[in-house]
Amino acid sequence: MIFKDRGLLTTTVEIAHIRSEKSTGPRYEASYPKSKINSFENLLLLCERHHKPVDRHSSTYSTTELLTWKSRQSRQGDLAVTTADLAAIERSVNQRQPVPSDAILRGPIVHLGQAERLQQAEDRLPEAPLEAADLLDQVACALEDSPFMHHASFIRSRQAAALEAAEEFERAGQLRMDLGWQSVRVGDAFGAKRNVTEFAKYETRVGQPIRRSVVALSYVAAFGYERGVSLHDVARAFDDMEDGDGYLTDCALNVAEQAVVWRDLDVIRSRLPRFRTIASRLPNIGDEASRRARLAMCLAEAAGDWDTLVGEIHSYPLPIAAWISARHARYLTITGKPDLAIASWMGSIDSATRSELNDSAAVWIYAVRAARLQYLRIDEGIDDLHRLAQALRGAGSGSVFPQSSRLAEKSLSAMLAEKWPDAFHSLHQHLSHSVVSANYGDEMITNERFGDLYAATGKWLEAAEHYVRGGRSKKLKELAKKLPDVILDFRPPPSDAPHWERQASFNFAAAAGDYFSTELASEWGETACRELEQAHQAHPWSDTWIPAFEAFSSVSDAVARDVADAFLRLTVDRLQREPGTHYFADKEHIKSLVQIAESHEDLHDRVFEELCNAILVGDEVGKAAIHEGIQLLTRDPDLVHARVSGAASNGNLQAVLALIAVKADTSCVVDIAQQWFDRHIDPPQIIPGVVSTGTGLRQAASLVTVLDSEKQARFVRAMIVRLRETRDVVANRVDALVAISIVGPSLPSVERATVFHEIISFAQAPTESQVSFGFGNDPFSRFKVLPLDLSLAVVSVQVAGKLADSPEQFRQVRDIAVGLLASAYDSELFRLSSTLRDIPPEHFDLDINLFAAHPNRWVRALAAIVWTRKPDQSHTLGARLATDAEASVRYALAAYLGTSDDFQEVRSILQNDSRRVVRKALQTQPAPSVRQSRPPT
Repeated sequence: MIFKDRGLLTTTVEIAHIRSEKSTGPRYEASYPKSKINSFENLLLLCERHHKPVDRHSSTYSTTELLTWKSRQSRQGDLAVTTADLAAIERSVNQRQPVPSDAILRGPIVHLGQAERLQQAEDRLPEAPLEAADLLDQVACALEDSPFMHHASFIRSRQAAALEAAEEFERAGQLRMDLGWQSVRVGDAFGAKRNVTEFAKYETRVGQPIRRSVVALSYVAAFGYERGVSLHDVARAFDDMEDGDGYLTDCALNVAEQAVVWRDLDVIRSRLPRFRTIASRLPNIGDEASRRARLAMCLAEAAGDWDTLVGEIHSYPLPIAAWISARHARYLTITGKPDLAIASWMGSIDSATRSELNDSAAVWIYAVRAARLQYLRIDEGIDDLHRLAQALRGAGSGSVFPQSSRLAEKSLSAMLAEKWPDAFHSLHQHLSHSVVSANYGDEMITNERFGDLYAATGKWLEAAEHYVRGGRSKKLKELAKKLPDVILDFRPPPSDAPHWERQASFNFAAAAGDYFSTELASEWGETACRELEQAHQAHPWSDTWIPAFEAFSSVSDAVARDVADAFLRLTVDRLQREPGTHYFADKEHIKSLVQIAESHEDLHDRVFEELCNAILVGDEVGKAAIHEGIQLLTRDPDLVHARVSGAASNGNLQAVLALIAVKADTSCVVDIAQQWFDRHIDPPQIIPGVVSTGTGLRQAASLVTVLDSEKQARFVRAMIVRLRETRDVVANRVDALVAISIVGPSLPSVERATVFHEIISFAQAPTESQVSFGFGNDPFSRFKVLPLDLSLAVVSVQVAGKLADSPEQFRQVRDIAVGLLASAYDSELFRLSSTLRDIPPEHFDLDINLFAAHPNRWVRALAAIVWTRKPDQSHTLGARLATDAEASVRYALAAYLGTSDDFQEVRSILQNDSRRVVRKALQTQPAPSVRQSRPPT
């Protein structure tokens, strides 16, 4: 086994089987237990010279003779070997064969002296294919015994073709099966499929064991290569295989590992006894030890029994023990045990570095870094991990599970070239390799790239699922903006999902909840409420509470009565706090309260009380309570007065505004209103070079409405002065316009007409501001402060529309607004459409078909509203608008439709709309309040 010549030692040993596992193999014995095929008693050491003849001429080399050889070898094992000889043997065994320059210059076949034999094989192929097959076998054997073993697959393929030509279909099929499974092992799905295709030409002429193995091979190769093939297809092919079929272990390992990769562990659990039997047959030596460990890791993950495998870890070679520790660490990471996970990662890194597997050690260091970031285990040493990983890679390579190719680069290149099938295949391979090798960092990145791939190809649900697995909340929010108008069946996360996946899922639900069916929205509401209950007692690193709150807000219109009650009980203390304080998710809280009240009449009183508490807190949450809950609050102005008048008297601005908004008794706030009047009646002091915003004019205008008409007129005239102040920024001048729109309609008719004339004249010839507020309007600026996109002309005509009260005034507003449509931006078109909407129907004598054909959604929404007032103008227009691509158009139509029998066709269309907000608006009659007037984007 050790050849010594001229003082040099060369190993020539190979491991051979005495009895074959395959029925067509040498010295096959049907009665010999399959569990002992790879055991010590059936293995024999042979030199390179004798191994192939012994197997090729099995009738000459009997089982009895080989057992005699084995007995002699056992006795030789007692012979002494010097330390120097052992060292030389070790160097010889571990040293890779060099690649001579001659082989590079002339090619491996010429270098090995096989060119003539190959030529003879090609010459004999047409007339003597069987002889050609034997010659090709010799060439392939020479390649396989050299550093060029990868070149042998092409020769083996030619050998299979020769056997097929000779109609030696059983041998050819066996060879095709071998080549196909070898291709699978190196990630060459195309090569595997090519061999399957050739085999299919004569599959009926070979035995069932080979046919079953090739069928399984075809599914294994297709999974991840063709989207139409699922893991369950592969599992069914595995189920059809029988013990003794070739490559049963390969198929079992593929099914088990893909079940872990794609988180379908029931595929393993339903077949656990068979998987365990297959694993038990694998010896814990050589390459088989690695396959045994890989299968055992999958079984531990499916059964949740890692402790048993970790307890046996010392029976494995050190590199495999490192691998097991890393996979266990990954499992601990995704099951919420960060400290144990990090400890296990560190153990795997130690074992890998001692085994000189620096690549594996480096990726596991990055895994530690990723886990620490996910669980907020962040300190000053977090970046040292990156430097350590780079140092390891610089010191050498080595991996427990080497990549067959640079999968990350391949997938990115295919995506940039928009070669979607290639990108899908490369990503599938990359994700599989990342999970199997415990490359946790790449696993997260690859899930994100899968999300990018599916988003680019319009596979919205798959994109969301992969972004969730990658914990990419920001990309999920962007994805929600691109969703088409279809009902989305995005299921809530299980309670045992990693916290970053739950967080990402809730973030997506918050952004895309309107695409859920009513039933699914109700399920999401229940899941989010349960998360809110549990998050209070969760670990400090849990950050699911706010996303869950926002998700609940997006579906709160659909939650069941018991869930709504649980939410109210859960949040009862949130709004009983000090005035002026701010909590995260305050606005979402208010939205949830209002939608619960709208859906559950018996909860009105409790919601009313919470809204009043929010007003007492003041600031943004009080503002939201008034804006969102105005319909509910105006039901009982006296109760609002009783709850907030004391705070209003003490200067709580939102309490003051609430009394005004619900038209309650405002005598207690007159003094406060007078103070605001005095503060804003004088022209502002303009200091050159100093720009300030946040005028407070809108709030002041609301307060001024409680004062007498003379002061209201003075206030409006002061606002006109501010409007014409060109030394001020546009935003402040817009505030003055809005203040006029609040106070102006309550002025006496003569004064109101005067103000209308002032505003409509300004709308026709607005003066530009001499200063602006903004900087960084450059794509490379790191900091940007951009001004609001507001047009003084557009806002002026909108204010004029609120002041108009005669046919001539309405005509002027209409003509100017229509004239501005052509050059307006989206936000300006919304304002102009709202202005035209408020013109009384008798004064809106324009062809709505022109508006219905407009490219902007807000203008088409205007057409929808006008059509509900005059449906006789076009019988088909309503149905067309009911199927408009923009939800905002359909919402406007549903909200203003009314209950007339003229709208049955349109109503039946809208009842099946994909957006829940549209279906709900259809049930809200009459037309929506101010709070609901802006359609969804």
